Amino acid sequence: MQSIRINDRGITLITTSRSVIAQRLPLFITKLVSKHNEVGIVDAGYNFNPYLMTDYLVSNSIDPHEILEKIIISRAFSCFQVANTLSSLTSTHSPLIVLFLMSTFDESVKMTERRKLLTRCIQALRTHTGIVLVFHHYKYPQNELFDLLKLSARSSIELDIPVPVSQPLRLFEDY
Repeated sequence: MQSIRINDRGITLITTSRSVIAQRLPLFITKLVSKHNEVGIVDAGYNFNPYLMTDYLVSNSIDPHEILEKIIISRAFSCFQVANTLSSLTSTHSPLIVLFLMSTFDESVKMTERRKLLTRCIQALRTHTGIVLVFHHYKYPQNELFDLLKLSARSSIELDIPVPVSQPLRLFEDY
């Protein structure tokens, strides 16, 4: 399993799957809270599950109250809400985790407006003085908006992306 370094300030773009997030996010958060005392999470894909976080903490003999009370969660369901949420964050030294930012930039909004909103999000993330981890699902489109986000990142990591299994060639249908 690949590891990432989470002590660097600036935007780190992490492309991965939902299952990897579910497995590894509690560890990331616990490490960040123990080092920085507070973590902000902007959940754009409704992916953060506090029950999984609690299970992880209990199974590792960590008092859940000590960690959970130091996590600040904001949920956003559209690119407009994400842009407003990120723009309203005060710049702190606390780490910020943004889950599946690009999932809210769907085609129900004109491309020019999406580009403008993403630029606003990137500006807000750049003004954050702490660690910024932006998670992107590997199956989401990697279009010009994704390229814009990737260019703004200090580093970009592909974390445990499953390799597609090639299917054997079938000559006849199974009946």
